[in-house]
Amino acid sequence: MADQHPLIHYHVHSSDGSAKKISDFWSQAEFHASALYELVYQPMEVEYQISITLSTLHSNVVAIVANRATSISRNGIERSLTRCVRTSCRRGIPLEIIIGSERS
Repeated sequence: MADQHPLIHYHVHSSDGSAKKISDFWSQAEFHASALYELVYQPMEVEYQISITLSTLHSNVVAIVANRATSISRNGIERSLTRCVRTSCRRGIPLEIIIGSERS
């Protein structure tokens, strides 16, 4: 199914590791019509997904992914959080410190 996933396809074919959502590539109707949704996400009750990729020395895709069942997008908070995660990983800062500071 990985070859059908729009986020994996994008990250494999670009060097852009910025935060991307399934909805950046597919409408909700397209997502729901996909085999990916039917076989993977619908059984888990996932309606939304956002991910960032991390650079590796290999050709593998390494990503941090967040799934959820409801829409909570508020002024780009999702993308802000993923920028913090990326910064944390690059600098070797423990992730819980970055997430804790975002909640404050």
